[in-house]
Amino acid sequence: MRTRRSLLVAAALGALAPVLAPPALAQRLEPNPFSRQYQGPPEEQPQILSVREIIERLPRQLGPGRVIGQPYLQSDGRRPVYVVNWLSPDGRSRDVVVDATNGRVLR
Repeated sequence: MRTRRSLLVAAALGALAPVLAPPALAQRLEPNPFSRQYQGPPEEQPQILSVREIIERLPRQLGPGRVIGQPYLQSDGRRPVYVVNWLSPDGRSRDVVVDATNGRVLR
């Protein structure tokens, strides 16, 4: 008798799981507009330049030199930026922060 009751409870819970799970999953997957990583609807997201475009624009702003390693994309809290390691002809390297939407060197 006890085994039968346990099986009925398990079957009922199994039948309800697909009904109860989607709202819980949807709640977890919805974007949080208060999150730092939320960028709004796709039509409001900034157009990000490619790494190649950023690298091509750097010599015009920084002078002679070259990129060392792989630039990476991140956010500075207000906008997407690329962090690029730049090697000047005199052998000095520095991290350069570049606005990913327009290619302008920020620092």
